[in-house]
Amino acid sequence: MASRGFRVKVDGITALVGKLKRMSVGDRTAVERELDIAGELIKTTIQKSLGQGPWKPGKNNRSGEGGPPKTDEGTLEGSINADREGLVATVGTSNSYAARLEFGFQGTDSKGRKIDQGERPFIHPAFVKLKPTITKRIRAAIIAEHKKVSKG
Repeated sequence: MASRGFRVKVDGITALVGKLKRMSVGDRTAVERELDIAGELIKTTIQKSLGQGPWKPGKNNRSGEGGPPKTDEGTLEGSINADREGLVATVGTSNSYAARLEFGFQGTDSKGRKIDQGERPFIHPAFVKLKPTITKRIRAAIIAEHKKVSKG
């Protein structure tokens, strides 16, 4: 992910990754496969959330606070990426204004404009929405792997 983007840190992730690294090769492979799927699910959910609403080119159609941002050219949507390295999946964007949209912004921007923009979250809501599904899928993959190993 480019340095101009942003990442979300999950408390306890280091301990969890440590436990996952002690898993069997089959379990690890199953979890890695599910993390690939999870990353793509979150990425697609984020992309689908962008631009929802009655946006029309050339009009003042700003998105409202609290909802996902609307898109006019698809730049933000195209910048959403999902990657996995080992047992860590990352979904995010390298877009320079993504953090401003996700978390809101108050202050003076780089062009000297005074900005008071409320948040228009689009990454966190996708994760929250899919967390139960992702957790169930990973758990089911590990159980299936254990059943396969126990049958020999």
